[in-house]
Amino acid sequence: MLHFLLTGYACRYKLLSDGRRQIAAILVPGDSCDLRGLLQKTLDYSVKTLTDCTIVEIPRSAALGWTETHPRLTRAL
Repeated sequence: MLHFLLTGYACRYKLLSDGRRQIAAILVPGDSCDLRGLLQKTLDYSVKTLTDCTIVEIPRSAALGWTETHPRLTRAL
């Protein structure tokens, strides 16, 4: 699944070896939570909501279809 943030705020982070959390990105409405997941089967980060959020899920197969039918949208993402 591909996830887009519709409302609220979230962050993308990695857990460090000593247990601390390193925030890699702050996500705002309109951002993809896991766009790299479209190309990779496993991710090296996690996503945490910072406020109440609304997230939409798009099946990976549908998103992969965009690359063929909507190349401009693919480049924009």
